[in-house]
Amino acid sequence: MAETGVRIGGSDFLNAEPPSGFGIKMYYHEESGRTRGEIVFDAAKQGPPGCAHGGAVATVLDEAMGAVAWFNGHSALAVNLNVNLRHGVPSKRRSALPAGSRRLTGAKSMPPPSCISPTDGSPPAAPACSSASSSAA
Repeated sequence: MAETGVRIGGSDFLNAEPPSGFGIKMYYHEESGRTRGEIVFDAAKQGPPGCAHGGAVATVLDEAMGAVAWFNGHSALAVNLNVNLRHGVPSKRRSALPAGSRRLTGAKSMPPPSCISPTDGSPPAAPACSSASSSAA
């Protein structure tokens, strides 16, 4: 990952190393103001051959969006999470989780979509993407 920055937390379950956890790593880059992450889906998170399980992909996207909200001081949870798996997300390859942050306005916010795409320079056929409706707690 080009701009690492400060490691930020998230749920113990997703931050724990595989195989018991997901091994997700989320970072905040102060200079750019961006929050980004990375993950390698191991064999324990496999769905179709060579691809991460769709439920594992959705879980990671939810975590990435939640980490951005919590890091920015918002108590939030996904009320509605929609994931479009246009193609499989490769397993056993490092994937990027670009994320951003949008200021919450009121009790409901629509964070920017998140996508998972390979970081090894190979173009994804189409990344897995999600959007969510969040509710401030």
